[in-house]
Amino acid sequence: MRKITLSFLCLGLVLTVGCSGQQGTGDNDSASNDSAAVAESPKAPVDQITAEGVGPLKLGMPMDEVPASVEGLYDSFKKEKVDEWGDECLVSYKLYFIKGDKTIFECIADDGDCTRKYVIADFLLRGNPTVKIDIDGTLYGCGDDVAELIDNKVITVKGNGPFDKSVYLYNGVELQLKTDIHGNVKKNNRVIADMRILNADYMTPFPEDFVP
Repeated sequence: MRKITLSFLCLGLVLTVGCSGQQGTGDNDSASNDSAAVAESPKAPVDQITAEGVGPLKLGMPMDEVPASVEGLYDSFKKEKVDEWGDECLVSYKLYFIKGDKTIFECIADDGDCTRKYVIADFLLRGNPTVKIDIDGTLYGCGDDVAELIDNKVITVKGNGPFDKSVYLYNGVELQLKTDIHGNVKKNNRVIADMRILNADYMTPFPEDFVP
């Protein structure tokens, strides 16, 4: 009887060890798969414009928190105080983001309502193709032809006003097209000249005294 009992005990130990070993292997496999998933997660591109901003720079970001440089986007930036009206509440800053010897894009830092807390209110990519916009999986930059996007109504004209008919919209980003001397877009040359995003809520409104 003792031999039978000992045999059952030994069998039980073997099964317990085997099960725990299999469970440990499963946990390790799961951990490995999780690590692989994290490793394979693509990083958000730093050189693309969206309705929120460009790379890590976002509308509403305090000017004092703008990084001195961002790898893959810009090497340095400089700021310039703008005080055209002689009123401290109407002061803003122009920020110029530089890569190599070229200005990649510009921003306006304003305070919204004379708070002296300057935040990014506007992004402008002027003619430089470095920063792109992702439109249905294809990247477009300044100088790229968007005739097909217009014809297929992927991008839509901003309006009929004299300053809007050459501006097209895509997911909150304005695409200013090149125009002739009369402000008209050439049918055979529908290319992006500038790209812009703006949040007017962050811009200090002009007092009535300054409105012509």
